[in-house]
Amino acid sequence: MTVRRILTAVVFIVFAAKASAEDIQTIESLLRGDGTDVVLAGAAKVEITPDVENTEVWLAGYGNNRKAERVADPTWIRTFVIDVNDVRVSMSVIDCVGYGYDEVRAIRTEVMEKLNLSHVTICSTHTHSGPDTIGIWGPTFGLVPYRSGFDEGYRSFVREKAVESITKAVENLQPATIRAWQKKTGAEGFVRDSRRPHVIDDAMSVLSVTNPESNATIATIVNWSNHPETLPGESKLLSSDYPHFLREAIETGLSRTNPERYPNSTAEDFDGVGGVCLYFTGSVGGLMTPLDIPVTDPVTGTVIRENNYDKTRVLGQNLAEFAFRMMRDEEPQYVTPQLIVRTKQIVVPVTNTTFIIAARLGFLRREGGDPTKMTTEVGLIRIGEVSFMNIPGEIYPEIVIGGVENPEGADFPHEPEESPSLKELCPGRILMVNGLANDEIGYLIPHSEWDETAPNLYGANGSPYGEENSVGPEAGRTIYHSMAELFGASEGRPEEPADNGGEDF
Repeated sequence: MTVRRILTAVVFIVFAAKASAEDIQTIESLLRGDGTDVVLAGAAKVEITPDVENTEVWLAGYGNNRKAERVADPTWIRTFVIDVNDVRVSMSVIDCVGYGYDEVRAIRTEVMEKLNLSHVTICSTHTHSGPDTIGIWGPTFGLVPYRSGFDEGYRSFVREKAVESITKAVENLQPATIRAWQKKTGAEGFVRDSRRPHVIDDAMSVLSVTNPESNATIATIVNWSNHPETLPGESKLLSSDYPHFLREAIETGLSRTNPERYPNSTAEDFDGVGGVCLYFTGSVGGLMTPLDIPVTDPVTGTVIRENNYDKTRVLGQNLAEFAFRMMRDEEPQYVTPQLIVRTKQIVVPVTNTTFIIAARLGFLRREGGDPTKMTTEVGLIRIGEVSFMNIPGEIYPEIVIGGVENPEGADFPHEPEESPSLKELCPGRILMVNGLANDEIGYLIPHSEWDETAPNLYGANGSPYGEENSVGPEAGRTIYHSMAELFGASEGRPEEPADNGGEDF
């Protein structure tokens, strides 16, 4: 750890402090560089698959009345914990469509003091084949919902298992080294954008966390942007979707070549790295989807166009193969373990009538009592050169990587205001979006692209999909400006640390 690196970390905090309002919370732990630093990491996974045979489990993400009939693969809550000089941060991800801020705060209350945690983040993969954990996808009579889809027994079960997962990760803390990679997958065979402007954040980020003494893998974190919805809306299968096959391959290996049967296969086999693999969903608004795209099985050469479980498997394994190749072929970024966490609680106006009615009927449960406002949270977690942007919903990629437009037909005719992009403003070298972090408030749409009334965007006949599942037009720009404030953007972007020459810390 050089003096320059320590000073650079201090510079970041000075910039952040100048830009901070009183409601921004900052936690930091910097390396002392005198040989006394202690860097630990731990991980755990706990299964949360509901009993679909003996209980009613309503699947979330498409329409109502999707009662699960069979479990295709298990669902989990997976946790990564990092501790730098006794400042301890936990990051969990649940296989579900979304997890509300009230639930997150309840879990924080249970674990933070007991486990000496400075911060707890809980994200969702956003699988569209998991149980309803929001409450709005339950049964209906005609078009009228009459019961929440979030079963109270399952609500308590998930809380209990979240506490168990975080506890086990803390119990597994051990010396750690972190390496990071980032590379674009490309869109073909992976993802499409179903709404103009067509902007796709196709960067895959991978963090490998290992024990420097045994070289054993503690955790592998994969971050990428696409809806986990390879299964169609009429499916009654309970599944964590393609993240299941991606995580399984990373942990246990990818063995799918068969030269005798498939001599023209382009697939490769890879040994699993062990440990716990966590998949964090990125910027999926817009809408980023695998639905209806052709996905090629590299073993057989078969092109899968139908939305089915074969596509689920092949997409997940293809993503795992991309990650394996990146880790094998690309130079890693060795991560210095200075730890900085900044969070801000904000209030977002709600104008979506469906959400307001659901709240008043008790299906969409939020503290506060006023269904026209949602209290939520944005955050930034920095582990050295790696930055996790905690976004409490499904953010449109043009807010993240640039490309916001104000096309003819928009409801608010003004120049785009979500610019520069969040990745241009965010400090760090490896920049990731933790979508649906600590909440799910729906789509976060650029204000200048909002379209509910005619005439419609780009001369279309009718409003595009997205607005119906957003709390309202203020959400996107509220999140953008709050994140920019966390970055200290008003004071300029802090100087980046110099490359450490590939040294482990």
